[in-house]
Amino acid sequence: METADTMKNTEETAGEQAAKGDASADYKASAADVKACSCMKESPDNSCQNEAMPKAPRENARTLNAAEIAEILPHRYPFALIDRVLDYEPGKWAIARKCVSVNEGFFQGHFPGNPIMPGVLILEALAQTGAVAALSLPEYKGKTALFGGVKNARFKKQVIPGDVLELRCQMVKQHGPLGIAEAEALVDGKTACRAELTFAIS
Repeated sequence: METADTMKNTEETAGEQAAKGDASADYKASAADVKACSCMKESPDNSCQNEAMPKAPRENARTLNAAEIAEILPHRYPFALIDRVLDYEPGKWAIARKCVSVNEGFFQGHFPGNPIMPGVLILEALAQTGAVAALSLPEYKGKTALFGGVKNARFKKQVIPGDVLELRCQMVKQHGPLGIAEAEALVDGKTACRAELTFAIS
């Protein structure tokens, strides 16, 4: 996902941010206004009844290579941060992989002699994973997913050259182009980062 240039601070609602990023938007809604995802069935208490994201890719997994990912996401080098999608369900969830190489450009300055992948780039990789799920729906083909906000981000483990990030992102709520996703990045089965991502499709 891209960060909307017009977002001035995190106090703005996701709807206001989307409206500023897209002049055609005629809505304003906060994250609290976002209802259960339209691709999910709603229960009386508005909880999600969506098929849970599997713990591992399914036997007959939907996969995407780098070229196929580029047909869905607008990101290009050096900001294409997922190498392969291991499985996904359009509009619902995605599981992806990022192989962290010592040749990554950001390691030149973060940090010399002690290379650590920046946390913001882990969040970006998670967001791109979620964007694959969101933008693979026919109605969102060719659109861009923008960050609306990040909540409860926690970094549990340093990510260094040679690590393989497993990126997991599941949509939990959506109302039109606004939504919320739960995301987690793991290395060797251990949580490196966990966060709640708010997004707006423009």
